[in-house]
Amino acid sequence: MFSGKSPSTAKNYKFVLDILDGMYDWVRVIDRENNVIFLNRSFEQSLHTDMLENKKCFEMLGLETKCKDCVSCRVFQDHNTHQAEKIVGGNIYSVLCSPIFDEDNEVNYVVEVIRDLTYGKIQDLQITRQGNRLKKDLDMAKRLQHSILPINVDIKGIDFHYKYIPCDFLGGDFLEIYSIDDKHVGFYIADVSGHGVSAAMLTVFLKSSINRSLLSPAKTINDLYICFNNSKFDMDFYITLFHCIINIETGELRFCSAGHNATPFIIKDEGLEFLCSSNIPISNWLDFPEYKDTVTFLTKGDSVFFYTDGLLVSDLLDSSNVEHIEAVNRINKENSLSSDILKALSIFISNHVDFCTLVDDFTMAVIKLM
Repeated sequence: MFSGKSPSTAKNYKFVLDILDGMYDWVRVIDRENNVIFLNRSFEQSLHTDMLENKKCFEMLGLETKCKDCVSCRVFQDHNTHQAEKIVGGNIYSVLCSPIFDEDNEVNYVVEVIRDLTYGKIQDLQITRQGNRLKKDLDMAKRLQHSILPINVDIKGIDFHYKYIPCDFLGGDFLEIYSIDDKHVGFYIADVSGHGVSAAMLTVFLKSSINRSLLSPAKTINDLYICFNNSKFDMDFYITLFHCIINIETGELRFCSAGHNATPFIIKDEGLEFLCSSNIPISNWLDFPEYKDTVTFLTKGDSVFFYTDGLLVSDLLDSSNVEHIEAVNRINKENSLSSDILKALSIFISNHVDFCTLVDDFTMAVIKLM
């Protein structure tokens, strides 16, 4: 609607009025004396008023004086468009003010387009708070996940070192080494499905559920499989696992795999021995999978290299890559400590694999029989 102070009749601007009245945003025109010349329908209905006479722009918003740092006043001064956010009556508004030029290029009127941002701002605030709570939970889960990884391992008869790099804030790789008795050492490396909180949950399940007293990796994995199914995890959840038990006196290495496709290998003087074993992951896909132990032997000075499928090292070390195999053998002969071996292997692998391009976690570990 137009007031009596309008410079033209409504009839001359019917098409423009239809456009403005169709807008969801509030639109109004004010003059230099802060008089409201025009309100579109959306603004009019929000204010529940059809009277414009003697109304100042700030009075329509329930204010007694004009706004501090009035946006329209800046437009009248420099003839440029200005935008700002204003808080009025507890609500947050975006105010876009543009000059209306007359035939003499003077600005006697300003058009204001006002949008209520309150609901969106509240939603943004809620999302931010939820994000902060989630980050706090993730921080806690990360600390928990890191706290259950091996630290300062000191086990008679072996030298152990590992490197763990998650691709996400919370990774899905996990490993553990432990003493069973005076002669036997157990070790497993695992890759759980997913990343983030679900992966952290599965690693905690694995850590708390695995039986560390058994001398058969197959029996250990079978018991874990049953425990997993009793826990009623979804079909999308699973754990790939390679488990081995080393007799440090005889050198016997007994191992079993549950779907772990990153095949570990022994670095011997005469070459590499891959520890091949296959079966389905720890999951609820089958009722009674049959896991079986495989046995081989280590001699003093042999090293076993373990890794996860984020780093398919076996592709570098197939039987045709004689040069690569010889390089790995040299690394084992020239380094007496597992930490030095792992460091040298990392350099060797990085010459062929760009770690920065990996899209999955990767973990490497070396056990050397002393």
